[in-house]
Amino acid sequence: MQPLKFHFPPSQYQKSLKLSGKCYIDTAISNIQTILKEKEVEWFIEHPQFQHFFHIKNRKQKWMGMWVLVLRSACSAKKYELWFVINGVPIRYSLRELGLISGLYCLEYPPNHERLGGTTFMNKYFGGKKVTYAALEEKMLTMKSKPSEDRKKMSAMYFLAIILVGGRKSGERASPVDSFFVTIVDDLDACVTFPWD
Repeated sequence: MQPLKFHFPPSQYQKSLKLSGKCYIDTAISNIQTILKEKEVEWFIEHPQFQHFFHIKNRKQKWMGMWVLVLRSACSAKKYELWFVINGVPIRYSLRELGLISGLYCLEYPPNHERLGGTTFMNKYFGGKKVTYAALEEKMLTMKSKPSEDRKKMSAMYFLAIILVGGRKSGERASPVDSFFVTIVDDLDACVTFPWD
C-alpha cells in the first residue's frame, strides 16, 4: 500500500543541519588491507556479498543525497520498508532494494542461525568477555603477526561490526559488538552464505 503523507512538512525543507555517518567504509577497508596479506584480502574481494564494498572507487561518503531522501520520506505502516515521494512518484525501499544496491543476500535467516560459528576464537582473543568496538579495532590492528586464519576471522568480525552496523560510541557506556558477529566468524564458510542484511 502506498503512503498517504510525508514524515516532514515542507516548512522543514529550509532548515540547515550537519549530517554525519557512523559507517567508516574507507577507514575500515584500509585497516583490513593493511593487516591482511594480499592473498587474505582476496577472501573479501571474492566474497559474494562483501566484494562490492571493496570495489567502491570513492569510499568517502557524501550525505547530501541522503538528506534529500530523508526530507521526502513518507509515512508507512510496514516495518521493513521505507517510502520516498520524488516528483510525486512514491518509491519503495525495502530489504529487496537494499540487497539489489548493496549486493548483500537480504533473505530470511536460516533456522537456528544463533548456533552458527562458535566461541573458540572469541575466547582465544577476548577471554570470553564482551567485545567493545574500541577493543575490536585495537586487537585487529595488532594481528599482523598472528596466523593467517585468525587474521581473516578478526578482519571479518571488524568488517561486520564497522561496515554493516557502523561504529559505536566508545567509553564506559559503549555498547558491545553484536554477539552474533563475534561467534559466526569462528566459521568463515558460514560468513560467506549467511544472508547479511
